[in-house]
Amino acid sequence: MDDGWKLNVSFTDHSHSGCVKALALSDKNILASGSSDETIRLFNLGSNIEMGSLLQHQGSITAIAFHGGLHMFSCSEDGTICIWKASSWECIKTLRGHKGPVRSISVHPSGKLALSIGGDKTLRTWNLITGRAAFVTNLKTAADLVKWSPDGSTYAVVTDKNVSIYQVETASVSYKIQCNFRIHCIDYIQSGMLALGGEGGTVELYNLVKQEKCLEYSTNTNRIKGMSCLHCQHDTNDRHFVVTASSDGMLKVWDTNITNCGAQLVAEVDTKFRLTCLTVSPKKHVKHKEATRVSADNKEIISHTTKNKYIDVKDKDLKLKTSKRKSENSDVPNKRLKPKKTKHSQLKPKKSTFKGNTELTSVKKSKKGKRKRKVSKD
Repeated sequence: MDDGWKLNVSFTDHSHSGCVKALALSDKNILASGSSDETIRLFNLGSNIEMGSLLQHQGSITAIAFHGGLHMFSCSEDGTICIWKASSWECIKTLRGHKGPVRSISVHPSGKLALSIGGDKTLRTWNLITGRAAFVTNLKTAADLVKWSPDGSTYAVVTDKNVSIYQVETASVSYKIQCNFRIHCIDYIQSGMLALGGEGGTVELYNLVKQEKCLEYSTNTNRIKGMSCLHCQHDTNDRHFVVTASSDGMLKVWDTNITNCGAQLVAEVDTKFRLTCLTVSPKKHVKHKEATRVSADNKEIISHTTKNKYIDVKDKDLKLKTSKRKSENSDVPNKRLKPKKTKHSQLKPKKSTFKGNTELTSVKKSKKGKRKRKVSKD
């Protein structure tokens, strides 16, 4: 392990009353967390301010995705997908069609299409321009995850121990991957390279062009619950980082060489929590720091990764976010985000009686023209 890397906790937050199941970060540095308490919490990571909560779903939040800094997508066990305007945080559209819980959602890089996986054994393609379902694919078994490639030419569908790679041009399966373990998380290192993680703590990398496994290594953990990949350019060298979060509380950063098929552990930390999910976001023009964000079932922990040596990353630096469940022997400092009232016209701040938090009220019009308010409850 490279001794020049270190992971330190920055702050924790106690907003959610249930297990955190989803995390996502926008291009404008807004973190959204979804929980089994049916709420979505918003945080401004630039100013370390809790912006409030969104109430629209009638079930646990299962997945959240941003497209740029303009729109946010959330899906839930209530079978709906909500599209949020990221400036006013108004729910501008609710997509309905799944007859069971929506398990995963992925937005095409163009922002014109979205794919969703449901417990009703369907893969639905959504036209985001019209706001309607464009196509429904019936699956033999209910899938768990769906993910677009960075260039939008392929997408991956995960079902238990299997991964199916679909080509957009032919609308058919071009490659099938079968693993010896249950897959919990996937991410594209680049358009032609897919990373898998799950039970047993093993990471496998597959070359989708050559249709072969190119790298396999163990993280020495029991179960990988979250994984994200990041591509950085350092001088003339390309560096690929794979970040893993496991159920035993270990958060690890791997410097992965896809050319020579090798991986080196550069940083790790025992969070003393049971991690449930993770997300990584690139941050441009940062030379010394990298930030790690961790969320718990009722806490969110933001950590910063500092490299003692000078590193000039011209394109992107590293930002991590994970989600965890607290264990009994946790020594994480209990620092809270400072609440602040929002200035958005569509979101009216209301003071909460719970430790002075500020909450956002989602406003929508009824059929009669009257305004109805949904206020989050703590």
